[in-house]
Amino acid sequence: MIPDAIRVLFVDDDPDVREIAKIFLERAGGFTVDTLTSGRLARERVTTERYDAIISDYLMADMDGITFLKQLRRSGNATPFIIFTGRGREEVVIEALNEGADCYIRKGGDVKSQFAELQNQIRSAVARRRAEDALRESGERYRQFFKTTPDGLFMTAPDGQWVDCNDALQEMFGYASCNEVLAMPVPSFYAHPEERSALLTRVERDGQVKDYSLQFKKKDGTFLEGLITIVPQKNPDGSLKGFMGSVRDISGKKRVDALPADREQFNPGRAENLHDYIIVYGRDGKILYVNPSVAKALEYDAETMVGTPLLLYVAEESRKSVAAGMAVQPVMGEIPLYEIDLIAHGGLKRSVIVKRKPVQFHNNPATLLFLIDITRRKALEDQLTARAAELVQISTAFQQANKKLTLLSTITRHDINNQLTGLIGYLGILKPQQPDPTLTAFCQKAITATERIAAMIRFTREYEEIGITAPAWQDIQTLVNTAAKEAPLGQVMVKNDLPAGREVFADPLVVKVFYNLLDNAVRYGRKITTVRFSVQESGNDQLIVCEDDGDGVPADEKERIFDRGFGKNTGLGLALSREILDITGITIRETGEPGKGARFEMTIPKGMWRITENNIP
Repeated sequence: MIPDAIRVLFVDDDPDVREIAKIFLERAGGFTVDTLTSGRLARERVTTERYDAIISDYLMADMDGITFLKQLRRSGNATPFIIFTGRGREEVVIEALNEGADCYIRKGGDVKSQFAELQNQIRSAVARRRAEDALRESGERYRQFFKTTPDGLFMTAPDGQWVDCNDALQEMFGYASCNEVLAMPVPSFYAHPEERSALLTRVERDGQVKDYSLQFKKKDGTFLEGLITIVPQKNPDGSLKGFMGSVRDISGKKRVDALPADREQFNPGRAENLHDYIIVYGRDGKILYVNPSVAKALEYDAETMVGTPLLLYVAEESRKSVAAGMAVQPVMGEIPLYEIDLIAHGGLKRSVIVKRKPVQFHNNPATLLFLIDITRRKALEDQLTARAAELVQISTAFQQANKKLTLLSTITRHDINNQLTGLIGYLGILKPQQPDPTLTAFCQKAITATERIAAMIRFTREYEEIGITAPAWQDIQTLVNTAAKEAPLGQVMVKNDLPAGREVFADPLVVKVFYNLLDNAVRYGRKITTVRFSVQESGNDQLIVCEDDGDGVPADEKERIFDRGFGKNTGLGLALSREILDITGITIRETGEPGKGARFEMTIPKGMWRITENNIP
C-alpha cells in the first residue's frame, strides 16, 4: 500500500484523452494528475517539478513518447514511465521497454477496464521504484565494504558466469579491470576446472564452505594458492540464485614454464601422391619441398621452386599477414587456419586454406604447410554474394515502400483510436447520468457502435501483421489452450482432445484462428454448451476439427462467413483466419449440419505438420 498521493504527469496531444484520463484517475482516489500536450513541454516540466510517474502517448507532433523517454533516461531521471498509446506494433513495444519504460498499455476497448489497468500499473511501478530507492542507500554501504576489503570478493551465477567482483580480486589474478574478469568464464580461474563442480556440490550440501584450499590460475598462466570461502544465494522460492564468497592469496606467484616438445620428422614419400598441396619451408622462409600437386597447380617445376622464397608465390594482398605468421614459429599442437591467395605462373590466383605444423626436415627445424584449394568454392561464393546483393537491393526497396505504408496506416489508426477513446469515455460518463431510459439506450447503442469501429481498426492492425514474422512450428494443443484462456467463453466448455506433441507449421498469428473459432461459437451458437477440438487423418494430410453443439451455420452461408464484413459483429474474424492459414497452405471450411452445430475443418497438408520425437509412442 502506498500512503501518499501519487503525482502523475499525463502527456498526450489529444485533449479528449487528457481530460478522460484526468477524470478517471483522480476519481479512483490516490492520484493527482497534471496534463501536458507534448513531449517537449513535458521534458521542460520535469526539470523543475517532481512526479511519481509519467504516462505518455507514443505519436505526438513535436516529440514522440520514446524520444521523450530516451532524453529522460539519459538525463538520469528514473521516474516510472508508462507508454499509453493506440499504436501497438511489436517493435514499438520492444523499443519502449529497451529504453527503460516500465510497461506498455494499448488504448482502445472498454475504458473502465483500460484505466483500471493503468491505475494498477502506476501503483505497481511507483511502489517498485520507492522500494528500489530504499535499498539503494544500504547497497551503497555494502559497496564501500566490497571495494575496500583486501580479500578478493565475488558473486557468480550458477551457469559459471561472473556477476560482480571487487578490485582486490581483479588485482590478485592479474587482470587490468573488473570488466576484464567478468568477460571470462568462472571455471577458467581454477587451475583444475573440474574441482569447481565438486566444490559447489559441497556448498549446496553443507550450506557453505569456509577457507577451503584450492589452486587457481591467473591471467598470465601462473598458479595461485588460495583459500576460498563461498555461500549460496537463494531466490524467494528456494531455488539457487548464485554464489558469493571470497578468495585469500596464501602462496605468492608460481610460474610454470612450458616444456618444448619434439618435432615430427617429415617424410616426403607420404606427400608425393596427395591431391592437396604440401609445402615445407625453413627458418629463412625459403622452400625446402613442394609436392607434385603444388607444382602442377602453380604451373612451375618443383625443382625450380625449391630454394626460392615462399612469399614469391603469395598474392600481394596476402604477403603481409603470411610474413607475420612466418615470423612466429608454431609450437606442437598448434594448427592455425587461415586463407590466402597464391599466384600461379600465368598470374592466375588460387585461393587456399592453410594449416601449419612444425616438423623436422633432414633433422633441421622447418614448417609444413598443408593447403586445401578452395578456388572454385570462392568463385561460387562471389556469385552468390553478387546475387544476394541484388536481392538485398530489391528487398530494401520493398521494405521502404512497406515502411511508408505502415507508417501512414499507423498514424491514421492512432488518430482514430484517440478519438474513439475520448468518445467512449464521454459516453461512459454521460450514460449513468441520463434520467430518461430512452436516452440511456441511445448512449448504449452509441457505445456499441464505437466499439465495433474500434474492433475494425484493430483488425487492420492485425491484418497488417500477417506474414511479417516467419512461420514456425507450433503445438496445436497449446494453441487451443492459449485461445481458450483469452476467449469470452462464459458457461461454454472447451474439450481439447488434440494430442500433445502434434505441431503445425504456421504464421505466429495462428492462435488468433483458434480464438476466432471459439469467439464465433459462443457469439452465434445460442444453445451451445460445448466446443470440441480433435484431429483426424486424411491420407497424407491432417484435419484439425472444431465442432460445437450450437445452432450451426445455414447452408447458404457456409462460404459467405469467410467473406470480410459478413456477420452480425465486425464480420472480420473468419476472414482474417483464412488469410493467416493460407500463408502455409492450410485451408479451412465449414461442414457442419445446420441445427446440429457448426463444424470447421482445417486441412494441414503433408510437410506442414509433424509429431515431435518426445511424443512418438
